Amino acid sequence: MAEFPEIESAARLTSDRAGVRHGLVEASEGIYWADPGLLTVLGLKTIAGDAATALDTPDSVVLTRSMARKYFGTDAPLGATLELNRKTPMRVTAVIEDLPSNTHLDVQIIASGKVSYSRLSEEDAEVQKLGSTTFSGYLYLRLKPGVSPEALEQRLPEFVEKHFPPDPDDGGGKAKMVFKLDPVTKLHLLPYWRDMKEGSSPATLTAIGIIGVLIIAIASINFVNLMTARAARRAIEVGVRKALGATRRQLMVQFMGEAVGFCRFRGIAGDRRHRTGAAQLQCDARSADRLRLLAGSGAGPRRARAGAVGRHRRRAVSGAGAVPLQPGYVLKTARALAAGGGKLRQGLVVLQFSVSIGLAVATLVIHWQTDFATGQSLRFDKDQVLLVRGPQACAESFRNEVSSVLGVGGTVCSRAAPLDFSSSDSTSTLADGRAVDVDVIDVDYGFFDFYGLKLLAGRSFDRSRSEDAVPPSKDAPMTASVIINEAAMRAYGFANPAAALGQTVTLSGIRPAARPSQIIGVVPDFPIGTIREAVQPSVFFVDQTQWGLLGIKLDGAAHPRDAGHD
Repeated sequence: MAEFPEIESAARLTSDRAGVRHGLVEASEGIYWADPGLLTVLGLKTIAGDAATALDTPDSVVLTRSMARKYFGTDAPLGATLELNRKTPMRVTAVIEDLPSNTHLDVQIIASGKVSYSRLSEEDAEVQKLGSTTFSGYLYLRLKPGVSPEALEQRLPEFVEKHFPPDPDDGGGKAKMVFKLDPVTKLHLLPYWRDMKEGSSPATLTAIGIIGVLIIAIASINFVNLMTARAARRAIEVGVRKALGATRRQLMVQFMGEAVGFCRFRGIAGDRRHRTGAAQLQCDARSADRLRLLAGSGAGPRRARAGAVGRHRRRAVSGAGAVPLQPGYVLKTARALAAGGGKLRQGLVVLQFSVSIGLAVATLVIHWQTDFATGQSLRFDKDQVLLVRGPQACAESFRNEVSSVLGVGGTVCSRAAPLDFSSSDSTSTLADGRAVDVDVIDVDYGFFDFYGLKLLAGRSFDRSRSEDAVPPSKDAPMTASVIINEAAMRAYGFANPAAALGQTVTLSGIRPAARPSQIIGVVPDFPIGTIREAVQPSVFFVDQTQWGLLGIKLDGAAHPRDAGHD
């Protein structure tokens, strides 16, 4: 804010989880700590309270309408108190409307980040230095009118160089911070913006749009074929009407009106099926109107959508009614249209079946790909695994208590689990000076055995070897035995897993200083973050200070104490 006068206001938002209680109502809720200006930066309007001052005091909290009704039974419980974790009272200062489904925000409770134990306060109290701190959250900026985001973004590298110069102790000064501005209107399409709510892929949306167009084309072809097939019968009617004095305009209005009428009738029928649950679409009337989805999405008021179908599809649909006729000739023989319409119908039928076969093949391919991605390609054992997340999930006492429970076959700690990994980017430097960008992942002893991953070469981490773990002190240099995946092996240029054993890499950006770490094993590639993306070069090491997820393996067997219970 001090160096960029183009910014009108800014606010941070970071997620957490806490027990929330009022009276007899108590539940574990996801909450978000926020800077005081968040509501005004995002333009969130309140239905009770003042948005500008709602988060000014450390004990203030903002609820959505649903949360207000859940805990207080009213829409405006201003001044009422909520307890966080059964010890901290928070005062309700504002209530906002429930957020629509078409927003990246997934917030229900917003608490003031000024409270001493919030993640924002902890972040502010920490000494900021590249490689020594991690902020997991969101920074929202509201720019002044007329300011170009692109021009502002071009100045960010200079800002980083000024405040976060390269650290000579990070293994060569390779670690670098990058700032990037993303418009809020496009967040739902960004591949890396998935922490708050799962986003969408532009390619997927394009594919769905194309499929929708093809389905409409098939339906239109069916309609055209049916109408042209009945043309010979209707031709006699047209001939009689012409003989009785009907004009060409009157006949065109009749046939086109019938086409539009059919379309509107189908719109009403489709709306009835949608309302009975045949298609579950999350789309409110406002977004449907803005995005022009009333005509084809199945969302929105029945009359509005049916009318939109009639308006927007009039030319295409009524084309089926524009059949050229020669009444005089038709009155002589009802088969006059057979020769003229045959080729058209044959061509449309061929096109229709081609599209149908293409969609069927595409459906089978997608099914096979999904089955492969969620089965064979995983390479790890995910059955009978229970995950417990929390700051004390990996505490030794809790872990021992869980291990003693009947039916628990084993436990393991990590920062995250496969398919739900929270990895960090780092630059690794080989002994010959080559630098390779990798993901660094903190795991526990026995992590790979727990998930059924057999090493291709080398050994796993061993508790009896002190060199296998990162020193517990955060001020100690980064040095420990590491295990790499196949993607990292290829990126490093090793010919095979055995060739990687004994080699050294230096991982920067994890601790204030870094020393060479020895590669002791190579593990097969397995999806770390998502099956939608290629497996990235990854380096695994043991760092107990980063654990926060406890994996529990159940044996899946029935035990005597389970008798009579589901």
